Amino acid sequence: MADIKAMFHQIKVAPEHRDALRFLWWLEGDVQRSPLTYWMTVHLFGGVWSPSCASYALKQTFLDHRDVCPDNMVDAQWNFYVDDLLISMQSADEGVRLAEQLRHVTSLGGFRLTKWASNSKEVLYSNPFPNQRGIRK
Repeated sequence: MADIKAMFHQIKVAPEHRDALRFLWWLEGDVQRSPLTYWMTVHLFGGVWSPSCASYALKQTFLDHRDVCPDNMVDAQWNFYVDDLLISMQSADEGVRLAEQLRHVTSLGGFRLTKWASNSKEVLYSNPFPNQRGIRK
């Protein structure tokens, strides 16, 4: 299992759609002052559209980089539920290989897989991010 870190914030909103994500901000909370106007440039957590945009971007990442995707990894894209990955492999070696490939391909789309969990220590220890192995010290 793994999670894509801050998935919605990795996906840019097209400039022509940013007016829908406009918000006002009062400096120091002083509502007597004129507010500043800001626009979100990325999708936000809690937006009803965000999961579908995120899923589309992830699927597009796999399509754009299918030349570096072995068949079993192309199938792995269907094991994501928005930003959560859950997949089973026949052996620890297959799990290690798939995890490495998934980290690579998702990074090409600007995504980072974190919060790894597995019943195989080999898979967990293969993760290059030591603080993200899912192992309690």
